[in-house]
Amino acid sequence: MTALDKIVDFLDNYLDTRNVEDHFINGLVVSGEKEVKTIALAVDPCMEVLEKAKKENCDLVITHHGLFSDNEILNEVAKKRKDFLEKNNISLFVSHHPLDVHKDIGNSKIMADILDLKNQKPFFKMDEHFYGIEGIIDTGLNTLKTEITQKIGSILASHEFGPKTVKRIAIVSGSGADAIHLMKNENIDTLITGNPKHNEFYAARELKINVIYAGHYATEVFGVKAIGEKLKNEFNELNTLFIDVPSGL
Repeated sequence: MTALDKIVDFLDNYLDTRNVEDHFINGLVVSGEKEVKTIALAVDPCMEVLEKAKKENCDLVITHHGLFSDNEILNEVAKKRKDFLEKNNISLFVSHHPLDVHKDIGNSKIMADILDLKNQKPFFKMDEHFYGIEGIIDTGLNTLKTEITQKIGSILASHEFGPKTVKRIAIVSGSGADAIHLMKNENIDTLITGNPKHNEFYAARELKINVIYAGHYATEVFGVKAIGEKLKNEFNELNTLFIDVPSGL
């Protein structure tokens, strides 16, 4: 068993929880058991995740997406989730944008390493933080799509308006389609992100760049999994498990 406060302090320091702008409340948002033995990691704090966490006797759930925002009046869905956690004495820790921008275990960074991007550099800066990674790769567009399917997840859509031989790509996990507007100035020919946005279809076509949408959920499983590994290394008495509840989006 490990004290909840000790785990939270470690995560807040490692993820720099308080110093990244976000619409979600990050950090410990629901406090349950004071001692933790088993931790569940998940992308979303949906009821299916929470119910599975209870079934697995988890004392703490760590998710990427948050439960509520500052000064938000809880809607029916968020209230039900919060009530379930409190009733079952399960804690919830959230790391949304702090995890997105993390230099070692951010989703975009991990995907860049998985795809073996060379000469990696930060990309897509907002509020003093970079949410993406750009780098060099020399491969055919179809070969890249096959590798994404094998290593990241099914491709939701592929808007192929750029070159068939990919030289320089950017990766922005989740809802990163806005990064399309920065690509031409950086000489980036291909963007890998999560979910499509209607207006950005036309932007990509007019800028003559490729955009591969690998799914919001699928591009954001990597960071929370890495948190689990980090916690096991730091507190070897902890048990961790990843609860996979994909949205297909």
